[in-house]
Amino acid sequence: RPTRIDAMENLRITSSLSNFGSEKRFPALMTIAELKGRLELITGASSSSMELELYDKDDKLVCALSDDAATLESFSIASGMRVHVTDRAKTAGEFEDLSAVPKYE
Repeated sequence: RPTRIDAMENLRITSSLSNFGSEKRFPALMTIAELKGRLELITGASSSSMELELYDKDDKLVCALSDDAATLESFSIASGMRVHVTDRAKTAGEFEDLSAVPKYE
């Protein structure tokens, strides 16, 4: 499939740190390292300890996105696929636990 330099893909983003997902657009020529940097802001996971898995539109595992120098296009990523972010350095639900937030009355 030919790629234009400005081609964008709509991807669903899920994370081991949150029960909430989102959908974002990313350039097809973005590298996995650049994607991790963007996902850091979206998921709260650290890019240095982040592991990414790609799922197809039927939610079947396609592969791990482990080559930081590779582009999204090189993995044949298409709109509607899902990227799951796992951060082994953080705890699931860490950003949803409100018990540690100071309460002001």
